Amino acid sequence: MKNLKILSFLFLVLFLTRCAGVDVERHNTDVKKEKDMSHGRSVESPDTGSFLDDLMDDFNLPGSGGTAYGFGGSITFGAALDKTNFMPLASVDSDSGIIITEWYNISNEDTRIKINIQVFNDEMIDSSISVQLFKQSFDGSKWVDQGNDATTADKIKFSILEEARLLKTTADLS
Repeated sequence: MKNLKILSFLFLVLFLTRCAGVDVERHNTDVKKEKDMSHGRSVESPDTGSFLDDLMDDFNLPGSGGTAYGFGGSITFGAALDKTNFMPLASVDSDSGIIITEWYNISNEDTRIKINIQVFNDEMIDSSISVQLFKQSFDGSKWVDQGNDATTADKIKFSILEEARLLKTTADLS
């Protein structure tokens, strides 16, 4: 038993000394691109090195989340698009960070919802994103507004922020 402990200790020491010489190289990855590829979505590679892109990079505001010309590369905006991908989209404006869905029937044919999302920045805090969820019910002849569902809208908002934080952490670790 004592020999087994000594052998295990020696193996651990040998392993750790071999790991000390490992050179870790960091690779920058585009998490949104990888996620799109894994979901089978087409991924277009941006034109790099253009004068306009270099010029626009000079106008990026620190802490603003996206670039000065849109939220298309924003992790939070991408997470919001991913969370609403099961619904038909009425409008997506990456320049202003706005996503508006079409009406979507849930659980039964008598209730439907519509979601409006606006991403303000990529700080991934409560004030970084606004989510509104509208409900309507069918009374037999017409759709009747049921108003906003703030509780469900908050759940969606926190789900988007949680996914964005996870994607950011994954990108930082890779």
